[in-house]
Amino acid sequence: MTRDALGAQDPAVVPETHVTPEDRRSTEPAAGRASSGEEPGAPSPRPAFWRRRPITLAALLACAASAAASFIPGVPFWLGAALVLCLGLPLLLGVVWEWSGSLPSRPAAALFFAAASLAWALSSLGVRAGWPWWLLHPASSAALVAMTLVVGNWLAGELERPGHLLPVCVIGALADLWSVLSGPTRQIGERTAAHLEQASAELARGGAPPPPPWPSFLVFHWPQVGGGGMASLVGFGDLVFLALLLAGARRFGLGAGRALGLVASGLCLAMGLSLALGRPLPALPFLCGLFVLGNLPWLRLTRREWWITAAAAVLLGGLLLLSFP
Repeated sequence: MTRDALGAQDPAVVPETHVTPEDRRSTEPAAGRASSGEEPGAPSPRPAFWRRRPITLAALLACAASAAASFIPGVPFWLGAALVLCLGLPLLLGVVWEWSGSLPSRPAAALFFAAASLAWALSSLGVRAGWPWWLLHPASSAALVAMTLVVGNWLAGELERPGHLLPVCVIGALADLWSVLSGPTRQIGERTAAHLEQASAELARGGAPPPPPWPSFLVFHWPQVGGGGMASLVGFGDLVFLALLLAGARRFGLGAGRALGLVASGLCLAMGLSLALGRPLPALPFLCGLFVLGNLPWLRLTRREWWITAAAAVLLGGLLLLSFP
């Protein structure tokens, strides 16, 4: 009797079957379709690191053109500020989205981070030394973005499940709230405002403005057309979380395009309220809040993880209350 006949008579012998990728995909739980076409919760393939980056190239060219146009006289202030918000901010978000989930191996990522840090330090030092700011300050901001991309993508790679994005968002939002209201972000803002006042007074007297303080280089700047300088947009921590959330969404199949829309809406909402109220506001509570609301069905935690998240939130909330006089 042949082997095939034995397999047909004996139910314990299971014939070999070929499972196609389509069959394997059909057996996975469908939690809904994301905007990118991937199933939420299913890891998506990482894009290649060394590939063409059209948004990054467009951002570099637009930044160089804006720096050259910053010396154009007679440009209204509102027009220069509008170009910063309508051109610089979307391109920045596009660059972070384009590089999300494409971190190379750890040794290569470490070398990339070291090179970006060195470029940031040297260009920032050159600006403070009085070298051409229109060349070095944009370079410093570009290096800052590269540093945050490495940190955010690395942190996203350490997460095991999509639900772990929830405690990250809660802790990040509370930490940013404390930093803006009474922590390092507030001190950076105060030093930057004092520097602007001193620079304006020196320029009014016909003198040379003082160099910007070191903490101001931890904020991403974009050249302001007709303004003769750089306009601040997003801080270091906000950039890290942008990279972290977009890389996490791409890794776990939550839809990178939808995630980009959620974080961009949160960032624009925070900026709009800050301009309307005339005072700085933390961006991460809005940014992380919209991201969590948009992906809540797939951000599942175990009971133990819920207790740990709640304890961390209570601890940070207590520290936030104690930091006020």
